[in-house]
Amino acid sequence: MAKKKKKEDRIVYSDLEGYTSVDLDKWLDSQPVDGILYDLNRLPEWVNDFAVQMVIKRLHERCIAKDARIEELEKEISREEFTPNEEEAA
Repeated sequence: MAKKKKKEDRIVYSDLEGYTSVDLDKWLDSQPVDGILYDLNRLPEWVNDFAVQMVIKRLHERCIAKDARIEELEKEISREEFTPNEEEAA
């Protein structure tokens, strides 16, 4: 089940009702960090390893995207600091 759901970008985890799957991004956005660890640690070892790999990869992708966005904003701020506006040019 876990490998099949990965192709759908869904993660398998354990909740109070048993195993379930949910969209990985929705799940990450709705969980506190401790909740992520708690839910994943209740899985059988290979499913846990598989789910943890998916979570780490997605969090890494998000970090890379945020780093790129920060770099864009820093460049934008830098350009604004050295480009006089109309009032300063007058």
